[in-house]
Amino acid sequence: MPVIRRPVSWAETETLTDELVGKINAMNREYDVLLGIARGGMYVALMLSQVLDHGMTLTCHLKRYPRGATASEAMPEIIAFPSAELLSEKRILLIDEVWEKGHSIIRARQEAERFEPKFVDTAVLHFKPGHNVYGQAQPTYCAEVTEDWIDYPWEQFAQRHAQLA
Repeated sequence: MPVIRRPVSWAETETLTDELVGKINAMNREYDVLLGIARGGMYVALMLSQVLDHGMTLTCHLKRYPRGATASEAMPEIIAFPSAELLSEKRILLIDEVWEKGHSIIRARQEAERFEPKFVDTAVLHFKPGHNVYGQAQPTYCAEVTEDWIDYPWEQFAQRHAQLA
């Protein structure tokens, strides 16, 4: 099956984020911490924090691939993560732009759970169940289910910049 590469605009990203907001509000769950996975999850986390008027938005950084590679079966390495005092006994919403294989969000969830939060929910713009390697695991919230390769606007920006260099 050929890979469909689909560019997503900022306007589409806003619409997808609105979908997440609706689903989060419908669940009527409160969160103490919004935790965005760098890099793509940071954009989504910041957009959610603005719309949900949420003050505690943090980031975590994982190293997923060797430089220049685009895929890896290895579990990501934690590079930076918020401290225990910021996560212990907290209600956490862990955010990324996409759950493809699931390595990044599962690894970040494992790290967050080391600090004994009340719970960790997950939110993504796109979920790719056909690529997911974690069985029945899936995000708590997702805006769209797809198998397409998504080119997010921040990636498109970087690609244009690289072409100018």
